[in-house]
Amino acid sequence: MEVINTLSDPVIILGSLFLAKHIIADGPLQFDYMAYGKTHIGHLGGFAHAACHGVCTLIVLLIWLISGYVLSWEFIFKIVLLDMVIHYTVDICTGILPRKMAWTKRIEDKETGKSHRLVTDRRFYWVLVVDQSIHFLTYLFLTILVLSA
Repeated sequence: MEVINTLSDPVIILGSLFLAKHIIADGPLQFDYMAYGKTHIGHLGGFAHAACHGVCTLIVLLIWLISGYVLSWEFIFKIVLLDMVIHYTVDICTGILPRKMAWTKRIEDKETGKSHRLVTDRRFYWVLVVDQSIHFLTYLFLTILVLSA
């Protein structure tokens, strides 16, 4: 009985919506130019990736509105913008640090002519763990902000 009550808790529901949003925006909605651009300051792909997260956050908040919670449009705009700025900043840092520390190296595929990065140091994976942890903490923070509104 307690588990059922816990699963209907607004924190669990909204937090789960934000996590699902993250999986979708960082997975199938992230195209190659976004994956490249999110690791290079000022690249359009990075802005597009952050905007994708913003649109998905807007969808989460609209779902929240439809389910009976009251949020002002100004508040929704601020949450969407906050998520976009945090996501962009975290991804840029995640992209720059491994390159600067030489934890990855660029290699070229002779068949396709495309280049990609090869991981050369296990510390690269620690950066990814920190990246995802910051994203998840962001969604916890956004959940608290929305439920406190």
